[in-house]
Parts: sequence; C-alpha cells; structure tokens
Amino acid sequence: MKTMLKNGVTGILFLGLLGLFSVANAADDPGKKIFLDQKCNKCHEIKSLSIAKLPKEAEAGEEAEAEEEADTLEAPDLKAVATDDQVQKAAGGASQYLKDYLQKKVDHTGGEGANKKPRKHKKLFKGADADLTALVNFLLTVK
Repeated sequence: MKTMLKNGVTGILFLGLLGLFSVANAADDPGKKIFLDQKCNKCHEIKSLSIAKLPKEAEAGEEAEAEEEADTLEAPDLKAVATDDQVQKAAGGASQYLKDYLQKKVDHTGGEGANKKPRKHKKLFKGADADLTALVNFLLTVK
C-alpha cells in the first residue's frame, strides 16, 4: 500500500514538473521574444497566449501616414496563422510565405471575411534572417 502511494505521489510530482517545463518552454520561445521585441503587438494580439495589443500611447512617434492606415485597417489576432488557407496553400510552403509577407515580397488577403483587398504587411521586418525564421516558427505554432 505504501509503495502504491509513493508511486502515485511520484507520478503526480513528475507530471507537475513536466507541465511546468512545458510552460517555461513556451515562455522562453525565441520567436515570442522577437514578436514582443519587434513590437508586433502594436497592431496584433494573440489572445490564446495572453499577448494584448499595446495601448495607443505606446505608438507615439510613428509617422502620421502609418497611424492613419492603422486606424482604417484592423490587424488580426494571430492565433489562426497556422491554419490560414492562403498561408497553407502557398507555393514554397507556409514558412517561406510568411517570411516573404513580413519582408513585403507578397500580398495577403487576410484570413477572415470575403473580398478583402490583397495587401503587403504594414511594416517591413527589420532583423536578422535567424530572427525572422524564429518569429515565423513561433507564429506557425500559435493556436
């Protein structure tokens, strides 16, 4: 009986530690860090990861044109990037498509809603290729 109890407690502790390790890995994802460092959350949110848009005051210093465009376009929650049809069906694969989109090489119509005008990403990604790869890999895992 004591052995069963010990094994049960050990199993529960192991599963708890495993769960903590998984949460720590999600929090330490280099792509998430890049997402936040590049201030992608000035326009985008990821509700499933509790990443909210930055308040409007945080946008001070942006060009007037960029602010005007931001007011007319609603940037999507990025929870559905991995399942977006245009991303998944892109020639070269989803990863390459997202890299090209963030570098303003291709247009995207957006996920939800019909008849959206194809647009380039509002802001050109500025960073190393390795950072872009990490960001894209992160976005493709968001659910």
